[in-house]
Amino acid sequence: MMLCEQFNDFLLTSLLPLIATASMATGIIIALVLLLGRAIGNSRLSVWAKDEVVQLFFSLAFISFVPLLVNLSCTLNANDFRNILLEETSSEVVNLYDAAELYVLSAARYSHEALAAVRYHLEVYAVLSASSGFECAFSFLGCLFGYTGDSFSLFGGYGALQSALSLFFNLTVISLMTALLHYFILSLTSKAFLFFLLPLGLFFRSLPYMRILGSVLFALALSFIFIYPLLLSIFWIGSDFVLLVPSEIGEGDAYLRAEEDMVGRAGAAAASSVAALASLVPGAGTELAQAAIKAFYFDDVDERPYAVMDFAVRALFAAVILPTLALIGALASTVYIAKFFGQQVDLSRLMQLM
Repeated sequence: MMLCEQFNDFLLTSLLPLIATASMATGIIIALVLLLGRAIGNSRLSVWAKDEVVQLFFSLAFISFVPLLVNLSCTLNANDFRNILLEETSSEVVNLYDAAELYVLSAARYSHEALAAVRYHLEVYAVLSASSGFECAFSFLGCLFGYTGDSFSLFGGYGALQSALSLFFNLTVISLMTALLHYFILSLTSKAFLFFLLPLGLFFRSLPYMRILGSVLFALALSFIFIYPLLLSIFWIGSDFVLLVPSEIGEGDAYLRAEEDMVGRAGAAAASSVAALASLVPGAGTELAQAAIKAFYFDDVDERPYAVMDFAVRALFAAVILPTLALIGALASTVYIAKFFGQQVDLSRLMQLM
């Protein structure tokens, strides 16, 4: 991520001057209030001014940890922990922000592969369940003297699998969209939270009557700058145990390649022709039609409907549940960080906002 490269320039050119300006403005206000309190003999103004001095030094001390946290996240190599877990010897340097981004992108790619596998099977069973036949009433003469007979569904039993796969297809769509949403939130971490919310919270906290809002913005920025990427990077360290394609499927993108190879293949016409024969030969023709349609779709890949359902559930866990836990952890940490500033944050309302 560009965050590590941009932060030092941002710290020197924007954040430090803002800290100095806000501190001087707050100090001037405190000094004026203290002088006014002594001049008119108002003890409440003097007590308020002394309390503001404590709050000012406390804020400066807490703000000094921000560059340390960001630099720690940029210098800490998550790949070292991954090597220990997987017993590997990779020398690639992956900081916490890069590890978090890698996990979200890997989860999105994993969900896309699961989506392709489910959609491929769903198309097959939709074609099979929609296939119909017509049996003439005159079995020996056929339909030479008019279409009198019975229409029937050749493979209506596949409708149950089609309905089940439709549910898992919706789950994989949700998984893919959620992974992309978390990638968007992670991108905001290096833009809005660090370069906007943090200075804005710092500025509001320097104003006595805007301290509550400033504390909340400051705590929210710190949580998403450090806690949220930290949890996602932990998930990336163990991602080899999470982003596993079911062994029955093989490679995750096999169905994507099969769909590309299927375009323009001449077997579609042959499959539909054999399916039409099922109306003339109800017994053997039906079996030939089923075999022809499956041979057309499952030429390069295997028919594994229950394995792709398992694939969809794994994608839901990797792309929805784990990143959502990281988001909840970041929001929960906002509450505890705000307590350091003496403010109470309603977590339920914050969750509704997010």
